Amino acid sequence: MNNLVLLHGSTTFLQGWQAFAGFLLPMFIILICSLVPQIEYKNNTWKQVYASPQSLGDIYFSKYIAIIIMVLLLFVTFNVLMIILAYVPNMFHAQLPFFKSAIPVFKLLMLSVHTFVSLLAIIALQYWLSLRFRNFITPIGIGLGLLVATMVAMGWRHIDKLPYAYPFLTLNKYVQAKSETTFFRHELYSVLYFVFFTFTGFWDLKTRKERG
Repeated sequence: MNNLVLLHGSTTFLQGWQAFAGFLLPMFIILICSLVPQIEYKNNTWKQVYASPQSLGDIYFSKYIAIIIMVLLLFVTFNVLMIILAYVPNMFHAQLPFFKSAIPVFKLLMLSVHTFVSLLAIIALQYWLSLRFRNFITPIGIGLGLLVATMVAMGWRHIDKLPYAYPFLTLNKYVQAKSETTFFRHELYSVLYFVFFTFTGFWDLKTRKERG
């Protein structure tokens, strides 16, 4: 029996996750990765940051880690609010079935883990673009363009090579999977993309003649 059948309140959770994973989550990544470095760009303080007594790696990865933490907090907030959204109507309408079975916490946790892994490629690419271009419209425009192009190409047989499709692919494959702990091929690609774009972005920042 697959996860689609086993998910408690499957209609509620699946409808929420479809909108979340298919569009809202990639959009959040595009915006947050573009806006976080803008704090220094807006105040013209990148030169002061680079002149401070800290290594280039500390500067690069501190914001990187902050973005990843924000994404993790988003997952926690989303899951908690989804459960509350399902429970509150049941408190006023006893005929609803949500109280009749336990919440599949482990399945929701594993779905969140799978989805987070699928996002790593987008996070790495968007963070690199946000540091590469001073105008925050550029990385947002590139991200939106790639997201729309991915949605158009969703039926393509090589869609698992396009990072912006990974969150939606994870949801589709997870609800049909027999095991929650086995990672899918596109999620492994996401990890490889993450490593590649992370070190490419750091190398680009390190070798760039003019920073900030």
